[in-house]
Amino acid sequence: MSPPLEDLLGSIVAQPGVVGAVVATLDGLVMGSVAMVDEDADAVGAVASLLARSLRSSGESSGVLAVAGGTICVATGEMLVVAALVEDETDSHEVAMMLEPLVAEMETWVRPAER
Repeated sequence: MSPPLEDLLGSIVAQPGVVGAVVATLDGLVMGSVAMVDEDADAVGAVASLLARSLRSSGESSGVLAVAGGTICVATGEMLVVAALVEDETDSHEVAMMLEPLVAEMETWVRPAER
């Protein structure tokens, strides 16, 4: 994982109540994760991808989904989705809103250069 991506995901995990973070494509391919084992990152990436598709179809850019033991907070862009797994006591909507500028920044790294 590239240092800038690791730094952004690390900044998410540094927030109180956040236990892990993932960035994935809208198809669910995990591009990087922090504080999660591979199987957990893949599961969160898959759920985040499905949630992102639902959010996009309703015109939303972020949302939350309660899961056993916490909440998955998601922000979606045109190509990527960023997700954070948070503890039950954490304000998940606040975390989801915090993810929006991060997904926008990450997308600038993967967007093709204009000619």
